[in-house]
Amino acid sequence: AKAPQAPELDSRTDTRIQVKPVKGQEFSFEQNGEYLSWNTSGTFENLTPGTEYRIVSRCTFDTSTAMPGNSSTALTVKTKNSAAKAPQSPQAAEKGETFLVLQKQENVLYGISEDGKNWTWTENPRFENLKSGTAYQFAARQKFNADTDMESEISGSSVLKTYVAFNGYIDGITAGATYDRGTNLTATAVGIGMDNPNPSAGDSRWIPRNWNWDGKTNRTWSDAPYSVTFVLNKAGNYELTVGFDLEEYTENGWKAVGQSKSSAIEFKAVVPVYTITSSADKNGRISPEGSIEIQEGENAEFTFLPNKNYRVAKVLVDGKSVSVKNNKYTMKNVKADHTITVSFERTDKAAAPKTADNTHAGLYMALFAASCGILLLLAVIYTKRQK
Repeated sequence: AKAPQAPELDSRTDTRIQVKPVKGQEFSFEQNGEYLSWNTSGTFENLTPGTEYRIVSRCTFDTSTAMPGNSSTALTVKTKNSAAKAPQSPQAAEKGETFLVLQKQENVLYGISEDGKNWTWTENPRFENLKSGTAYQFAARQKFNADTDMESEISGSSVLKTYVAFNGYIDGITAGATYDRGTNLTATAVGIGMDNPNPSAGDSRWIPRNWNWDGKTNRTWSDAPYSVTFVLNKAGNYELTVGFDLEEYTENGWKAVGQSKSSAIEFKAVVPVYTITSSADKNGRISPEGSIEIQEGENAEFTFLPNKNYRVAKVLVDGKSVSVKNNKYTMKNVKADHTITVSFERTDKAAAPKTADNTHAGLYMALFAASCGILLLLAVIYTKRQK
């Protein structure tokens, strides 16, 4: 049979060559100047890495009825070089909240994966735009030429974690709040990662380390509880700043990594204001009257103004009777809300019948009628004597 076209390469490795099979053709490669071991699959295995082979094809035939066909032009194929040995597993040289840098190795590619199956390879040992507080798997392999070399063996994977993003807050104080002067406050600092009861290697946390009170007092904490109690001794604006250190969990426990950040909270204190409610009955007035606001520690003076023919009868402060001088009363060093009420009485109690008291009115009418009768009787007697 006439020679067919030269075989076409399908794939190759360091020990295997595959040409595209063609119906009615068989294939062989040159070995020691001869073509042996013809096959119809086009597969050649157990070859030597980095070695050149010449492969030809011919038409298949029945040895009992035909002579071997002419061989095609040879396809020259070189097997790939064997895979390079795997380098060392990657180790972290530097890391942050959104990046990881691996220790540099010569002639190496670095791979990153979140599931250990799908890898992204790069020559750059620095990986950016990562998720904070997240574990990633890293591996390494030697660089290779895909046309001439097999892929390098992959190293064992290393699990490395980015640091948690900073989040430190102060509990026990409300930002922007207004408190009364003299208030006792207890502030507690809390950092992200502090609530990790079973840390593993690579875990991170932000731990409170110092606090600065109003820019003047700086204290440090060595261990929990991370709290501070203070008194707002004066009115004005305040600021509490807490410094946090980043720590990483290692085989020797938590270890500071040399990064610090702070969180601050602002608030203010004012002089407390209390309300004194004053009132009087209808027979006079109290000044000032109504709801009076007064700052803590100040005095409040009240003046009582009885109507004509009336005088102060009783003054009650928070329901209890108090003494009054010159129709005045002073609440000293006010530190709470109070009430003050005043009642008045007539200067001549006997001449002041109570409203709607029929007993006294009837008595007065009877006396008046009796007086009129006596006068009339005296007038009659006097008249008779004159006559």
